[in-house]
Amino acid sequence: MMTIHHVYGANGAVTLFPFSFAVDAASDVEVLIDAIEQTSGFVVRGAGSNDGGSVLFDAAPANGAIVTLRHRGRISVSALDSANGHLSDKLAAGAGVSLSVAADADGRQTLTIAASAVDGALQAEQNLADLTDKAAARDTLGVFSTTQVTDAITASAALDLKKASNLSDLASVEQGRINLGVSSTTQVNDAIAASAALDVKKAQNLADLADKAMARSNLDVYAKAEVYAKAEADAAHADRTLSNLTNAVAARGNLGVFSSTQITDAIAASAALDLKKASNLADLDDKAAARANLDVYAKGEYDTIYADHTLSNLTDAAAARTNLGVSSTTQVNDAISGVASQIDTLKTNLAMTILRMIANAGSSYMGMVDGWADEFEDQTGIGSLGTATYDAAGDYIYNPAPSAAYTNSGGTGDRTASITVSLSAGSNWTNAGAQLVNGDTTSLAGPFLPTGQVISSSWYVQFYFGAGVSKTITEAKLYVHGTENIGTWKWRGSADGVTWTDIGATFGGSLSAGANTLTTLSTNTLSYTYYRMEGVSGTAAGNNYWKEFEFKLDDGPLVSPNITVTSIAKTADAAPTQGRVTLVVDPQVAVTYGTDNRIRMSRDGGVTWVTGTMVTEAVNLDFPGGHTVDVVTAAFDFAGTPSGTSMQMEWSTFNNKHQLLHAWYPEWKI
Repeated sequence: MMTIHHVYGANGAVTLFPFSFAVDAASDVEVLIDAIEQTSGFVVRGAGSNDGGSVLFDAAPANGAIVTLRHRGRISVSALDSANGHLSDKLAAGAGVSLSVAADADGRQTLTIAASAVDGALQAEQNLADLTDKAAARDTLGVFSTTQVTDAITASAALDLKKASNLSDLASVEQGRINLGVSSTTQVNDAIAASAALDVKKAQNLADLADKAMARSNLDVYAKAEVYAKAEADAAHADRTLSNLTNAVAARGNLGVFSSTQITDAIAASAALDLKKASNLADLDDKAAARANLDVYAKGEYDTIYADHTLSNLTDAAAARTNLGVSSTTQVNDAISGVASQIDTLKTNLAMTILRMIANAGSSYMGMVDGWADEFEDQTGIGSLGTATYDAAGDYIYNPAPSAAYTNSGGTGDRTASITVSLSAGSNWTNAGAQLVNGDTTSLAGPFLPTGQVISSSWYVQFYFGAGVSKTITEAKLYVHGTENIGTWKWRGSADGVTWTDIGATFGGSLSAGANTLTTLSTNTLSYTYYRMEGVSGTAAGNNYWKEFEFKLDDGPLVSPNITVTSIAKTADAAPTQGRVTLVVDPQVAVTYGTDNRIRMSRDGGVTWVTGTMVTEAVNLDFPGGHTVDVVTAAFDFAGTPSGTSMQMEWSTFNNKHQLLHAWYPEWKI
């Protein structure tokens, strides 16, 4: 929630206090005197206007009282905003992002930015209400709808079995036995009676089995002949009939069989333990041992064994996710990443909207929840400018551009004591070269260039500024007596008078009487001790006197100084873990963000700094004041740095690149 406010000091006489923010109704303005909200004794003017309004008190607040006018913080997108042109033309929810507004009892409103459905994924807060085909979903899950369940319950009301009836209320006992796969007591008794002759007798030691082969199959054991055959196939000695075993007891243990003595003893001991068919294994003394003997799991054991698999034994996890109607972790992470990116973009747009708004309103440093906004209306939010310059008219901070001028030392006037002029030897120059820097732009005492003279590289005028002195010249003026075609020339520079470097394009042609500005030096950014105007080609015409040279120059190379600017400190509610900043930058030359500049954030009052990775979000955007700017963001991670709550920003420029910083919007996450 954002609050826009103005603070005034009362003098005991003034009753009218203006505000610059737009409100839809008088109740949108919160009026406080000495931090106490006022509910009467004033009227609000200008409600519904985009240009702000004023508060008129019935009686002037007491001298020295602090009057605060504060917008209740409603920043939303609504039909009313559209009519009044607030934010609806500046905020738009991108794909996967929703905007919602909630108001409290005092009319304060909160803008909520949230992720919405992305790529058709189900939303948790919808509780499956956003399924496109609920019937198909129920089929996939194998469940009934509430209607189906209710209908089934209603239809079966008369069919409920009662516990007290012990199944005596079955509509068809016979059908019930069929469904359970059991026999009636009559059927069991008949079967027992009919099978009396088929009972296996303990005393027979299985000799009375009707089909021994089937019995072996049911027991899953080999006949002796099969054992011999398999042993033979495995190169065992069948004729030894295991007589060569070194430890028969161990062999039986490995095979999981009993000795004949053990079997005989067990049969004798279990005479009274025979299982009855009618009991359907209910008369087992030890069901756990029975399961072990049968090598099967109990239901609970099975559930326990597979409980820790957590679906890891699925043969096709993708198909399982489809059947469950859920997304994979990769899909969810991709969706979250996409939403996070869009939320970051929305944060940047919101920051730019606020910065534009306070720039248009002429507001200074503005504290926010977990951050602040500053478009440098003044220096309130600046802790230290360092060597930077603050432009109060343009509301920006910058490193000064290089400054060349005719008024700098060596530019105009009598410079014969500091500049030595040499004319090319063997040329048809007349008069002394020193006349070209004596400050006289009217006399005819300077060099004379005769008509018909062929111009070549052997013709030059050279200017020497002295040992250890270098100048950067970006323009020159040549004063001549009358109209003359001087041919084609060029400028050259040198540090030692031996090795020369061409500067700019060639120039020449017709000159007029008086001052002629020579602009081809404008591309020069380097300083030289020697400068030479050297002939290239052509033929002079006009018999003219050269009177004076003047130079637009500066000492040293033309570069902007590097600067470092820090903000004032703002105290966070708790130690932040992450930070973010939106910057509004107007580079005056080509720059590489992160190389030619740097942005840092500190949470311990500037003792420890974290450098942000700068990302260019947009270029050539309009910004109040007629500026065209770049929008740059950077993120900060405070992990591993000393904890603290004193938040500061730092902006630096490098490589002598001229740059204007118009605004910044730092924010952090606790």
